[in-house]
Amino acid sequence: QERRSVMSAEAKIKQLIVKVSKGMVKEDMITMDADMRKDLGLDSLAMMELLVMIEDAFGISVDIEDAQAASTLRLTLSYLEKYLKP
Repeated sequence: QERRSVMSAEAKIKQLIVKVSKGMVKEDMITMDADMRKDLGLDSLAMMELLVMIEDAFGISVDIEDAQAASTLRLTLSYLEKYLKP
């Protein structure tokens, strides 16, 4: 079941990246290690929007240090896992 929740978190974050990119990024472009700024072209405003969307979607509040370090989907899922642990 934990694996399923990770997969759904991955799918949700991919959807949010597509949304915040205003369609410039397609879901199949988003790999676990694609850099959101360098590879996907998200600027700092888009990254902040993504952070807010992730916080809203998962009901969490993320430390700015974690948010700044989350440059890839893999790193984002890693910090999300930390925040979602009971």
